[in-house]
Amino acid sequence: MSALPVSPASDAADVRPGSPKLAALFAAIAEGASQRDAERVRPFEAVGLLRRARFGALRLLVAVGGAGASLRQLIAAVIALGAADPNVAHILRNHFAFVDRFVLPLTATQPGHPWVRAVAAGAIFGLASGELSTSAVGNGALDTPLTPNGQGGWRVEGVKYYSTGSL
Repeated sequence: MSALPVSPASDAADVRPGSPKLAALFAAIAEGASQRDAERVRPFEAVGLLRRARFGALRLLVAVGGAGASLRQLIAAVIALGAADPNVAHILRNHFAFVDRFVLPLTATQPGHPWVRAVAAGAIFGLASGELSTSAVGNGALDTPLTPNGQGGWRVEGVKYYSTGSL
């Protein structure tokens, strides 16, 4: 991948939908995408480029460090990313679902919430949220409890069977 014209300190608005920097980001990710796929090389570097460019903050309001993109603009940007590397675009599916469902509502009531700050800073969330005991996502009791790990963090206990983008 070639060098990307977006520094870690870039404003998320620099990579807003349709911007030259976003086009350059996708061009960098497209380099070698078919080879990565053929050789089953995990796209850590491509996801790192997206993280550093704060692509995951597209939907956040500009006031909290995002690009203020509409859902339509986000979908167009993800489609363009999918043209560059469909595997990388698919990885972000859960991130954007998480942002829209849980993080965006916090921007109005708790703009300093840790999740808002994390997404604005470039964090990408991966969800391992499927449950074997239910056929519909979001229905039923969770078989994979989240418990404190005794070190200030959390631990998920259960069986991983499939969850795109969780790696």
